[in-house]
Amino acid sequence: MEFTFVVPGSQASKRKSRQQNVFSSQWVTPTGVLSHPTSLTPIADSEAAYSQAGGTVHPDDPMDVDDNYQMLSRPWELERTDRSTDEGKRFFLSRSSSATPSSPEYSISSTTSELNSSTRPFWQNPLAPQHFYQDFSTGSSSIPVYKNLARSPLSPLSPNIPHSNSKTTPAEPTRRVYKGSKHDRILGIMKTLQEMKMNVLDLLLEVLIQPDDEIKEDSYKGFRNGLLSTKCHGRFDKLLTFLLENKQHELMHPWMEPHAIQFVCDKISREMEAAKPQLTMHTTDVTLKFIEEWDINQIMDGVAKVTPTWCTILDAATEPQPSKPKAKTARSRNRELGRHFISAQAHFLRSYSSAKVQIGLGLMAWSTGASRQLVDVMHHSCLTVSYTGISNVLSWLAERAMQLARLGASIPHSLAYDNVNVSSSIFVEQAPSAMNKVRSGTFAVIYKLANANIKHMEIGPLMANLAKASPLQLSDLRPSLVALQSYMKQSTIHITQVLFKYVAGFNSSNDLRKSPQLQHPSRRRLPPGHKTEFYPTRASTIEEASVNGNLRVHDDLYVTQLQKDVNNTTFNSTAIPSFNDQLTNARIRSCQALRRKDVTPWERRELIQLGFGVFHMVMNYLWCLLHTHRGTLQQVGSLTHLFAVLEKTRLGNEHPDYHTLLSALTQILDGLLLNAWINECGHPSLDAFSKSEPTADDILRIAKTILEKYTIPDSRIEPTNARYPPKDIDTPEDANVPPPVDIIHQNVILLTRDLLIVKELTDAMSSGDIGRIEDILPTLACMFRAAGSNNYSNEILFFLFNLKEVWTPEFANIMRDNMLVNPSGLDGHAMAIDLNIEHLIGYLKGLFVAKGIYSNWDRLGNISAAINYIQLVKKQVTRSVRASYRGSSHKGVDTSALVWRIAGKAKQLKLQEQVVGREDNKLAKSVIDLQAVGYRKFETASLATFNAKIADMQTGLPITLDVDEIVSCSMGIETQDSDSNGMDLNHINELTVLHDDTV
Repeated sequence: MEFTFVVPGSQASKRKSRQQNVFSSQWVTPTGVLSHPTSLTPIADSEAAYSQAGGTVHPDDPMDVDDNYQMLSRPWELERTDRSTDEGKRFFLSRSSSATPSSPEYSISSTTSELNSSTRPFWQNPLAPQHFYQDFSTGSSSIPVYKNLARSPLSPLSPNIPHSNSKTTPAEPTRRVYKGSKHDRILGIMKTLQEMKMNVLDLLLEVLIQPDDEIKEDSYKGFRNGLLSTKCHGRFDKLLTFLLENKQHELMHPWMEPHAIQFVCDKISREMEAAKPQLTMHTTDVTLKFIEEWDINQIMDGVAKVTPTWCTILDAATEPQPSKPKAKTARSRNRELGRHFISAQAHFLRSYSSAKVQIGLGLMAWSTGASRQLVDVMHHSCLTVSYTGISNVLSWLAERAMQLARLGASIPHSLAYDNVNVSSSIFVEQAPSAMNKVRSGTFAVIYKLANANIKHMEIGPLMANLAKASPLQLSDLRPSLVALQSYMKQSTIHITQVLFKYVAGFNSSNDLRKSPQLQHPSRRRLPPGHKTEFYPTRASTIEEASVNGNLRVHDDLYVTQLQKDVNNTTFNSTAIPSFNDQLTNARIRSCQALRRKDVTPWERRELIQLGFGVFHMVMNYLWCLLHTHRGTLQQVGSLTHLFAVLEKTRLGNEHPDYHTLLSALTQILDGLLLNAWINECGHPSLDAFSKSEPTADDILRIAKTILEKYTIPDSRIEPTNARYPPKDIDTPEDANVPPPVDIIHQNVILLTRDLLIVKELTDAMSSGDIGRIEDILPTLACMFRAAGSNNYSNEILFFLFNLKEVWTPEFANIMRDNMLVNPSGLDGHAMAIDLNIEHLIGYLKGLFVAKGIYSNWDRLGNISAAINYIQLVKKQVTRSVRASYRGSSHKGVDTSALVWRIAGKAKQLKLQEQVVGREDNKLAKSVIDLQAVGYRKFETASLATFNAKIADMQTGLPITLDVDEIVSCSMGIETQDSDSNGMDLNHINELTVLHDDTV
């Protein structure tokens, strides 16, 4: 028999222990190295020799089993006597399984490759494993040994001993050869377990579950650690997968369910906590950028990435499992969006700070007029922040918006403001501290100027030009040849567009419709894609209905809100374009006259250079046409008669709605032009004309004929009453005398011509082309004068005078380019600058007019300053959840039947034909030719009167207003909140005298 010197934990030692070549080994003791020959040595001598050298023999050590080798019948642990130094190196002296304890023959042997040196201790061998200490577990005991035999962890490094990481080529490993197949060995193990009345589970439970016996615990520890090591994870996966896929997997469910639920709950809790930073937002953290970019899908998609377990459970709870999947349509439920809302509610319920979604939804609900009770219900449902939180967000947004307004006012800008009247609740107590029934204030908006250079906005040259300006001449009231040709071209295009709008054959001809010859030529249009930047300010309680009120409005805006240094030299040398309605401009001129001797240009209000609001001009022009062409129901061809044909019953009241009136007048014009096309196309019908495939030149030629024949009146006809609308003829003498000419025909021609101007004004506004409007300003001044609207006629004359005499060419272009704005940036969606502010005022009032104001004016000021972002968040939320103002089956109102009704009535009554001896002429009165009569008025005295006002303005005298000969414009206006796609989101009826331009 033979004893083998084994280095536990070393694979090389395990391999070499099976080889037969042995040589003399060395025992290291505290006093030196003992060499032992390969010959057999009695163990007693070995023990004695080791004891003499200072070592200690432990013969009572328990038996140990090497995991790959035979059982060690009697291991001896050899270590240093001084254990406190922790330098003792543990190794085993064991005998082969063929030896008997009583045999006197023992030997200690090792291999050449293990020691590699006859003088170096084996634990300092560079080929030994770096980690030598390990627990060696057997069925009876567990003996700790060192894994690192290179040297003791605390022993000093010796320069003579190479490092364990030195480049030494290890011996080639050899695979252990097992006797018998794997299957046979497993069967042997299973038989052994069966003999012990155990199975595999019993064995695993015995090893894995911590026993009460400490000795067993130490002996099983190595096996347990090996089974639970990372190397066995894949095996455990296979085992658990087998158990789950087995037919009897239900046996695991009772055990698995509580553990799985707790595991999932813990995991979801960690995920929800990790998602907090992505949703955290307080009311003071809201920024304008957050409002502009709010999107629930973008917010919650990022959250879903860090909460996969939660999202998986939510998917399982909300996604049905039909037998056959259905194709998604536009009407399919958006379950993903719904899950986003549920997740947002869960996060908000967990933490009040996780409010990114709730802030956006709360602002959207508030902006649509949701009551406080509804907002509170939504808050308790975790859909929005509280009502107080929304108010705080509005205050914060208002301050952020005012900061932007201050930046906007630090560069070249324009100003527009108007009065706002807000009704309080009808239940307000008549107490000294109670609010008034109607509260008036002023709302101002700052606009960033387009195409502006501060060098061209110096006020000095403008004031110098005013001082030496010449009066206007009659020639200035006639359009130039270029302007006249441009207007004729634009009118011709309007006539052609009627064909494409109402005739099916032309409507389907896209190539012909898009022909360059049939497009409006541009005069001075806003650049494509231009988007106007504007900054609303806080509404104030100062009324601008007086001269002093306007002065206070200016000081409150620039000194208090915008925090401008009005004594600054740069500020006092830069002009401020301002576009307002006629009455506001008249009061500002009175402010300038009142402060004419003040010390600075700002105090003299010279900085404010005035331009008229195009929208208010168009609205007053419609008012003039209504009173000029209204007539009576008995007068064929009058507006009252045609309104009856259209069944427009609400246009005869005292305050007709602007949009309703404009729509009715447009339908009348289109119907008259359709009848003209029927008469001039040369075919039995317009459908037959479309089938003849006319070219663009053919269409333009006929359109010019219609323009000349159906819109130019006979200048020989004198109006029956040049000042007031005609009255009914109720005397028999007048009824029996037929008029010498066809009055009805001439009245219809004048109506068609005047309505074409309305068409041109509205189309030029929407296209953003101020040049087309400027072409007809002299004509409009004459028409306002003839209709009796003298102050609006003067307002146009002031603008023409400034263009010609006061403003430099560069500053004049700045004024032109900023009279029209495009808040959406979409082509065809431009509007007058004063119409934009009317939309904002109407939207503000819509939030309070239903039940009145229950809070203070400061809150309305916050809302007005933040109105841009209130509207924006409304559109952002609507777009994010794919909601729409209209349903998917909604269709626009088709008014083509009304247009064809007018065309049919015109053909039936021959309204556009000269009929000698027409019976209906007995009850008709000819209306005035507004252009001709207005020009004659300027020839006589009106122009001289205006030039006298210019002279007073040059000398600093107050300018007196003329008395209008027509009832002041008192129209209702239905403001529209249009989104970026031109879709009307709200219709708010403005029930005030907002446009009552009364002196």
